[in-house]
Amino acid sequence: MQVMHIDWFIFNECDLRDLDLSERNLSGAHFIRVEARGAFFIKSQLQDADFSEADLRNTYFVEADLRNANFGGADLRGAIFTRADLRGARFHDCFTDEHTTWQDAKFDDDEREMSPEKDNRRHQEN
Repeated sequence: MQVMHIDWFIFNECDLRDLDLSERNLSGAHFIRVEARGAFFIKSQLQDADFSEADLRNTYFVEADLRNANFGGADLRGAIFTRADLRGARFHDCFTDEHTTWQDAKFDDDEREMSPEKDNRRHQEN
């Protein structure tokens, strides 16, 4: 009999503020509507992760693998994506500002065609 090990991480409407989840394998994890301001995902494996409607203000994704991640409706104001792999990531209806950092991030075809549009009408600072 072959034993299969499956790790599923589902964080639904959880408070993850300032939590350090650096260097973790969280591929395929669901972070639906989480409060994760100031959290650290430095060098984490987050392929296919779902951050739908998450509050990710001032969150660190430095050197994280975020291929095919979904940031739909997420608040990314002040988030740091320095050297992150964002190929295939989706950013529909998310929110960024001048403090959101994309330095040396990898996008499809080395272009930011899929990068988020700035929209600050929703999610006012608390």
